[in-house]
Amino acid sequence: MQLQCVTMTAPIEAEPASEEKSLKVNARHSPAASLPDDATLTPQSLSPHTKSPSHAPFSDLQSSQSGHVAELQSPRMEPTDSQGWETRSPTPAKHEESTTKHELVTSETELEPSKRQRLDGPEEPTETEAYEELRRGAFQALQSIEQDFAKLRERLYHERLAEIEKEVVAISTGKHPRYSLAMADIDSRRKKQMEQVSEWRRHKNIDIHRQVQSSLRSAHATFLAKRAELRRSVMDSIMNQKQKLTDEMMLFNSTAPTLPSESILKHRRERTLQENKDTLGISTTVGFPISMKPSGYEEAETESDVRMIQQTETNEKSKLSYII
Repeated sequence: MQLQCVTMTAPIEAEPASEEKSLKVNARHSPAASLPDDATLTPQSLSPHTKSPSHAPFSDLQSSQSGHVAELQSPRMEPTDSQGWETRSPTPAKHEESTTKHELVTSETELEPSKRQRLDGPEEPTETEAYEELRRGAFQALQSIEQDFAKLRERLYHERLAEIEKEVVAISTGKHPRYSLAMADIDSRRKKQMEQVSEWRRHKNIDIHRQVQSSLRSAHATFLAKRAELRRSVMDSIMNQKQKLTDEMMLFNSTAPTLPSESILKHRRERTLQENKDTLGISTTVGFPISMKPSGYEEAETESDVRMIQQTETNEKSKLSYII
């Protein structure tokens, strides 16, 4: 915490040399004897422009000011290492002028008779000493006022430090009003955000659940469609095999003669004609190949040929009956 030291100076009005006056003060109206204890000098009494019979000449004021220039500066308190403050030398504040003005008003009324006598002769040393003593008393009063103000600043400084320490303790314990308001605001915002997040999470869970249910329904529908397709394909293959078995069974059980189809007969005729052409070509060019000693079939071969012919005829008849 920084304290600003106010420098206070007592205004001194300059008086032209042409307005200097030689005034005398009567010994019977001495300031030390006639002024009260609380009477002090004011800037108005020091100014030559004020038309008052109790004012001293400017030469006296100038000599007294040069002798007591050190007394115009009042001490200023500043912090040091050993003590809280040290004494410096600022000048009085402006608000102290009102005090000095009020104190010197009484001195003007008492110095009116002495001014007339100072015009007649030189001033006496006793009156000058009393006047200087009065000035010293006034400046001592100003110094005491400045010291009081320095003490006041120090007290305010310590009070402010105490308030800051109290605020620190209140903040650390959580009893500070602004801290409690800020924490309440933070808690309300946190609760609001938590509610929003929980609501968003609930909607997100509902959305995910719906997506999962939709995926399950789609997978189940695909499973049912594929299963039905597989069932139809299996049933079709089974029915085809069953139909083939039924046809073979009917063909096996039928006894009617069967005839070859037209295409088979056509191929058979073409093959026969080709064989005949080959035989005729061989017979015309080379001759029919006949062994030197031809021998007939054996009896077993003949019987097997007959049996084969009978079996072929039986099969053809059964096929024909099935077709009819």
